[in-house]
Formats: sequence, C-alpha cells, structure tokens
Amino acid sequence: MNTKKIASKLMEIAEHAMIPHEGAPRGVWVDVQNAVSYSMSNEYRREFDDLVIQFLKNRDWSNKFSEEFISRKLRTLFASIIKKEAINIEKRLKS
Repeated sequence: MNTKKIASKLMEIAEHAMIPHEGAPRGVWVDVQNAVSYSMSNEYRREFDDLVIQFLKNRDWSNKFSEEFISRKLRTLFASIIKKEAINIEKRLKS
C-alpha cells in the first residue's frame, strides 16, 4: 500500500469515527491520544489495525519498529485528522 492509499484509508476511517457520548453503542473503541477522544466501531478498528500491519509490511519496517510503535504514530496522525488540523498526511507518513 503506497502513501496515498494509506492517507486515503486514514481519512476514510476518520470519517466514521465519532466523539464518544454517554450511551454510545456497544462495541466501540475509545482512544485518548494527543488530547482528543474518539470512538469507532469494531469494523473500523480492524481496518485501522490492518492498516498498521500493511504499513509494516510495505515499508519493511517490521525489522526496525514494533507494531505498537507504528500504531502510536498512526494514531497521532489520526488524532490530527479528527481534530481537523491542517496537516499534509502523505508528507507526515513519509517522514
């Protein structure tokens, strides 16, 4: 998966994330990262996890970085998307 596809997938997942609220449906994942809370369905959580694995495989970074490290980095980008910060996702993915 190339950088454009990863960025596009992060944006797609972010579109389906929501601010957690009292009485939120069961099966949501809540993550507090970089001063933002969001939840997503199990389906989109799996897609995010798959994205982490794809990133490790395609960049062959699995020998250099742990899955947890890459996941934290992608969650940081994801949090920026949720907060609607003006960022260049593709550029950040390449760094």
